[in-house]
This record gives sequence, structure tokens and C-alpha cells, in this order.
Amino acid sequence: MSSLAFDFGFGAQLQEDGSTRFRLWAPDCTALTLELGDGRAMPMHAVEDGWFEIVTNAPAGTQYRYR
Repeated sequence: MSSLAFDFGFGAQLQEDGSTRFRLWAPDCTALTLELGDGRAMPMHAVEDGWFEIVTNAPAGTQYRYR
């Protein structure tokens, strides 16, 4: 049986431990916040070359946006 999971390197990516990694390239931003549909807002971490990311508990189907 094959898996249809792809790792594009950005967006929401479910992890094997059940968490979700959110990753966005925003080189002109100094800060980004991830807002989930349940009202949680979390600052994202600047990593390298304009990328921001955060790993949190957000099951498949969770609404989210970047601010």
C-alpha cells in the first residue's frame, strides 16, 4: 500500500507523532503569528533564509491562518 503524503517544505504538514508543523516563507516579515480556528494564537519562530515555523497540536481539518 502506498502513501500519498508529500513534503512540499511549506504549509501545514502532519507529523508522525500527531502534531502539525506549520511553515511559511516570508522574507520581508520580522514576525508571524499562527492563528487556529479555536482562537489560539502562537508566535512562529524565524528559522533560516526567511522561513518561519511552529509545531503544535492541530489535527487534520483544523482551520488556520497566518498573520
